[in-house]
Amino acid sequence: MKKNKLIFLYFAGIFVVFLFFRFWKIDKFQYWSDDEQLLWYTVRHIVVDRHPSLVAVNTALGVSLGSIYHLLISPWYYLTKLNPQLILLLGNIFSLASILVIYKAGEMLGGKKTALLASFLYSASFISSLFDRRLWALTPNFLVTTLSIIALLGLISGKKKYIYLLLPAFVLPFNSDPSLLAALISSIIAIILLKIKLPRKHVVTFGFFLLIFLSPLIFFEIRHKGQNLKSLKNLITTRIPETKINASSLFLTDQLEYFSRFIYSRPSKSSEIYFCYCRIEDNKNLLPIIISTAIIMFFIYKVLKTKDKKDIVLLTFLITYISGVYIFRTVLSRNSEFFYSIVISPVIYLILAKFLSQKSKIVITFSLIMHLSLNLYSLLNSEIKYTLKEKLNLTETVTKQIKPNEDISLYYGGDIFLAGGGWTSLFTYKGITPIQGSLAKYWGHAYQSYGIYPKEFSKTDPSTVVILSEKSGNVYATIIDNRKKLFNSDLNVEKLYIPKYFK
Repeated sequence: MKKNKLIFLYFAGIFVVFLFFRFWKIDKFQYWSDDEQLLWYTVRHIVVDRHPSLVAVNTALGVSLGSIYHLLISPWYYLTKLNPQLILLLGNIFSLASILVIYKAGEMLGGKKTALLASFLYSASFISSLFDRRLWALTPNFLVTTLSIIALLGLISGKKKYIYLLLPAFVLPFNSDPSLLAALISSIIAIILLKIKLPRKHVVTFGFFLLIFLSPLIFFEIRHKGQNLKSLKNLITTRIPETKINASSLFLTDQLEYFSRFIYSRPSKSSEIYFCYCRIEDNKNLLPIIISTAIIMFFIYKVLKTKDKKDIVLLTFLITYISGVYIFRTVLSRNSEFFYSIVISPVIYLILAKFLSQKSKIVITFSLIMHLSLNLYSLLNSEIKYTLKEKLNLTETVTKQIKPNEDISLYYGGDIFLAGGGWTSLFTYKGITPIQGSLAKYWGHAYQSYGIYPKEFSKTDPSTVVILSEKSGNVYATIIDNRKKLFNSDLNVEKLYIPKYFK
């Protein structure tokens, strides 16, 4: 009884740390990009237009995904009246489930000590707290991977009903983000490798539920004569010549650095760099890389020596993920960005937790104090450069100068990912929906699907053109009177500097 009370107090303390990392100065870390925007428009189509589609457009891969994830989160969008600031809180709510499942996974893997250590490492991770504040396609990744691990650990111990915890891993890769294929494939390999016997009745029931959740995609494929399969074929066979993959990326040495970021990531006044499609060359931390690499290598050595089934589950996830990244980069000739490693982060925490659980109290205490101190320092000295709140303020200032329901074009003066993007949805939220602009060239088909852009783009812009431009760390906006149709986006936008800043 006394021991249970002590464990409860430990977990309560960890939970306080967890809440602080994810809710401290919440508006200063709210990030809104084109990823949040696409999700917002997709769910808006369900909530406002009352048009639940069979599939949702994936602009990154050119392959349509199922809409199960969007349907599941649509009540939250309805309750928050599509308010972007309130919508993002769902990411924080997701993370509340994540701390519970990482505790459960740790307990099944190595007991209460491992459970507490895994929960603490996750709770006090600056980088995990950043991702937990987002709501986008990758939000379920941590939770799904951890549930898959719990399912496999349960199956090993003879709890056959745990198979149903694998459903998210089998459904969401085709309904939220394909990066979850790492959890799906890992689970299948682990079942085969460990020769886990599954009762026929559970397999049949599992298959029934799987068929139901995937039926929208199946119906879509039948109706459109295998459109997704054709797109997938093009994705695999088409090379991207402009994609540059350096030696570090090719030989996967950068993955070791990615893993280390869950231990420690440097503070940044532009923390959105961790979310962007870019290399973060100035954020390498030698000591965390060495520590995480050494522990992982020791773990692999131990698994090969002891052949412990529970550890084999973790190793399967680790090897499958790394192999998947390599295939993604070589076969598909595409870069694998840091944020995709969220799907493997529970494995990293569990490996570190089990390693620490076998050390002395002095080593454990010192490690936890260092982990908390370094990550707390990063949290307290970091911020998002272009917060959602600031973007909303600028958008509101601009829209007040435009007539209600007026057609406008919205262009970015330079980078398509200007200040993270997401501007089109913010204008829509404020009552002015752009019908033309920078996004039309790249993802116009997606926004046409949701009734935002017209079915056919006009060769000329409407009477009002809004241009956003970034200079010296600020976002500038201007409103151009285009009633005489003299504005040419190809000539005017890229080199345009807007001197007036609305804040």
